[in-house]
Amino acid sequence: MVPLALPPAAPVVEDPGPLLSTPAEKKAALAAATVSSGDLTLGKLTIAGPCWKTKRHAAIIHGFAGTKGNLGFPIDDAGLGIDLDGDGTPDDLLFMGATNITSTYEVYLRRGAYGYHLGRIETDTNLEVTKTKTNGLFDLEGERACRVLCCASSEKSRYSFNGKKYVKTKTWKVTNDCSKSPF
Repeated sequence: MVPLALPPAAPVVEDPGPLLSTPAEKKAALAAATVSSGDLTLGKLTIAGPCWKTKRHAAIIHGFAGTKGNLGFPIDDAGLGIDLDGDGTPDDLLFMGATNITSTYEVYLRRGAYGYHLGRIETDTNLEVTKTKTNGLFDLEGERACRVLCCASSEKSRYSFNGKKYVKTKTWKVTNDCSKSPF
């Protein structure tokens, strides 16, 4: 598995203007963030469109986008080059923020500079790409974050693509050897 690095420090963002507040503003912003409305076919699998400007789409659905067109929130690609379909093109695992130890990510399968939205993952694990695939896309899994340097027992979770979005498909207990931990 390839571990994912923590997102870099948040950059300064331009004033987004007033946040999108009406359904009409949000609808117009989503239309502007749409690159194409067509579906994507991967072998036997069809991923429903539209294809999005990924960071703009993520900002809109999380309420971070402003009327000036700026994002209003520094969105980082936490995946740093993850490849969900094995085509050699980095896909997006966008870090949208965290509450306590639970992080929120939006997942996009990239085609060029744009991508198809594959859902939201809210997790307290450090996600990694596995070597196994479900419905043509690699699974993601990780071990629960620990508040100390070594947790004697923890939990792992796997997220798989169900044909429409990534969902949690398995959770299991793990035991860690903390005997060499200085704490």
